[in-house]
Amino acid sequence: MDHNYNIPNLVDAFSNTQSNTPDFAGAYYKLSSTKMAEYTASLDFDRRNIATGGVDMSIFPWEMHADTNERKLRTYTISQVIQDMLYQVQKPKSVLIGMPDYSSTRVIQCSEDENMDVTILNTVHLDYFEQCVKTINQRFSKLKYNVLTMQDLSAGNSSKFDMIEIWANQVDMSLSGINDFVSLMNPNGMLLVNCTSDWAFLYDNETSSHPMFDLHDSLISNNDLYVYHIPVHYGYTVAVKK
Repeated sequence: MDHNYNIPNLVDAFSNTQSNTPDFAGAYYKLSSTKMAEYTASLDFDRRNIATGGVDMSIFPWEMHADTNERKLRTYTISQVIQDMLYQVQKPKSVLIGMPDYSSTRVIQCSEDENMDVTILNTVHLDYFEQCVKTINQRFSKLKYNVLTMQDLSAGNSSKFDMIEIWANQVDMSLSGINDFVSLMNPNGMLLVNCTSDWAFLYDNETSSHPMFDLHDSLISNNDLYVYHIPVHYGYTVAVKK
């Protein structure tokens, strides 16, 4: 990696660091994706599609193979900008983060706020976060967060949250549904679901056959929610509890 990067603060794109901002994002994703790819290769599991469901064991293909060019990788910072804006607007006191490996910048910022209670969902993404992403930035060693199991999520055995951030592929499978997260929202709480346009495939003519159609239909039909869809990049859906 280029020595111009301020490695201790490499993840924190929005802090006043001395990182080389124009080149920062691609380099960070390249480093984290390489570590994730190496870690995944070291795991002993059945890699056949029939066993993993195709890409279930991947975070994104570019993270598994770590071969995407940096110019393209920089586009993923768009999600960080939108996340940052929504967190600043909501000003939550309690946060549930579904995929800390995706949202590591937000994990840092939330965990270092003494007035914020941070909980992370216990999935394979927490393992990737702790085994790979946390090794990149020394600030991660100071993080404190609670862990919510999938069993407690489904059973509703949890406190409520002012802000819940998840990714669409957490709710397009049978292990969890969007209503599991809606039930954990405080009044005026915000649910942010990232990647809900599936790279614009949601906007094809036959959207009723798309997995994200059911997600949006469930949210829109809930009279306790205000629902907004942001058709930028890979898509964001925001639900605010009345």
